[in-house]
Amino acid sequence: MLNVKASRPALAAGLAVVMVLGYTLARPASRPATHPAAPVTQGADSNEFAPFVFIHAGDPELGSPDLPGTSKRFGQLAQRANSIGAAMVVIAGDLVRNGDKADQLRALDEALKTFKMPVRAVPGNHDDLAAFRKRFGPENSVFTVSNCDFVCVNSNDLSASALSWLEEALKLAVERRRTHVFVVMHHPPEDDKAIGKLLSKYGVAAVLCGHLHRTGEAPHKGYVTYWVSGTAKFRDENGLRYNVFRVYKDRIEQESLPLEKDVGRMAPTSSMPASRPQTHGMP
Repeated sequence: MLNVKASRPALAAGLAVVMVLGYTLARPASRPATHPAAPVTQGADSNEFAPFVFIHAGDPELGSPDLPGTSKRFGQLAQRANSIGAAMVVIAGDLVRNGDKADQLRALDEALKTFKMPVRAVPGNHDDLAAFRKRFGPENSVFTVSNCDFVCVNSNDLSASALSWLEEALKLAVERRRTHVFVVMHHPPEDDKAIGKLLSKYGVAAVLCGHLHRTGEAPHKGYVTYWVSGTAKFRDENGLRYNVFRVYKDRIEQESLPLEKDVGRMAPTSSMPASRPQTHGMP
C-alpha cells in the first residue's frame, strides 16, 4: 500500500462534480422483498468516469449515550462534508441507538437536512428496518457515481438469498466494466466466510464498515476493508473519526480525519493502487 501525504490542499479542488444515481432491484414474486434480483438502472447515464470525493462515516448512533451530544457531533460531520464539497456521504449503519424510538428518528431527520449532498446508508444492528426503508429505501441496493458502483448490503442478514443478491450485483458491475466497486456494510467481513470469498472473486476495491467504534483498515484477498469509529463514541486511541476517499481512475486515496481537533490522531493516509484485471473496469 502506497503512502501519500496526510496534508493536502482543498479536497474538492480540481475534482469534477458528479451525479449520484441509484438502482434498486426488481424481484420475482417468489423472492423476499429485501433481496431483489436484477438491477434496474434509474436516472441518466453514469458511465463516464470523473474523479470525485466522498466521505465514509461510521455509526452516528443518535441517543448513545445522549441525544443532544450525538446530534451535535453528527451535525459536525455535515459541516465537514459541506466544507469539502463531497459528492456524497456513505454511513455504515447504526443511525440511531434505538431503531424505532421517535425522538431519535426525529433528530436523525433534522440532521440529514443539513447535508448539502446525497447521504446513503446501510442498516446496522441498532436500526429498525421499517424506519430505515422509509428514509433510505431498500436495505440492499446499488448506486452509481461516475461509473463506480456502491453496493449496499444489510449485513444483519447474510442468508443464502442475500448472498445470491450480492453476487448478482457484483456480476453486473463486472459486466458494466465499472471503474471501481465499493461494498458498504455495517459489520466487517471475514475472509473465510462466503461473503469474503465473493468480495475477492469479483474484484471489489474496498469494503466500508462501521460497528466496531474503532478506526482502521485491513488488507484482504484483493480488497481492503475500512472501518471507522463514527460520531457517537470510540473504543480505541484514535477518537471520533471519519474517512475521506478521493477516487481517481487509476487509484483510490483514503484519509482518516478527526471529527474534533482535540481527539486522537490516526496513521498517515493510505493509497490503493489499481491492480484489478481489465474485466473489472480498470484501464
